[in-house]
Amino acid sequence: MIDSVQANTMRRDNGRSWGVPWVLVLTAPLWLDGCVSVGISRSKRAPGPSTATLEVGVYETHEDSRRGQPTSRKIVSELVRTDVSPEQTIYRGADPIWTRSELAPGRYRVTALAAIDENGDEKALANQDSERFRLRAGDSVRATIVLKKAPVGAIVGVSAGVVALIAAAVAIATVSFFAADIELTLLPEGSTPQSPSAQPHSHEPLPNRD
Repeated sequence: MIDSVQANTMRRDNGRSWGVPWVLVLTAPLWLDGCVSVGISRSKRAPGPSTATLEVGVYETHEDSRRGQPTSRKIVSELVRTDVSPEQTIYRGADPIWTRSELAPGRYRVTALAAIDENGDEKALANQDSERFRLRAGDSVRATIVLKKAPVGAIVGVSAGVVALIAAAVAIATVSFFAADIELTLLPEGSTPQSPSAQPHSHEPLPNRD
């Protein structure tokens, strides 16, 4: 019969092994929420102009972007020219749609930085994103900032699915654990299971060929 100390140790280890998945389930909504993305699209370059134009739009979801419906929140975005030293801030504000024309050719970065709350205070976005790009003479570029806040239904659905998978795995592991426990209790007290290679072998004398 397996001793109680070893049995308790096995059960504690079995419980600890499932601690991490449960933490992942509980924190999954935090990973899905507050994700920001910035995308760049270019129009056909116009011949003649020596400068470029950039239009920036801020949207809550990709669907809002396709409908052309900007966010109603005040989101601080920023355009910086990065190929000069020190870097030059071209724009910083909370307009959901804004345009800058007559931009000199060069390298730039557009970033979604913060949200302005009801008190007028800037709160940094949990997951900021930026996009670096190059402007050439005659370019017409559009930057789309999407505040991909996952719907509550999607968060609940993902979490419920993970919970179901983990519950099934826990049930299988529990059955396996108790099956092993039962097998061990059938052994005589003080004995340990041996592999087939460890079992004693009988050796018969070879026949005498003389």
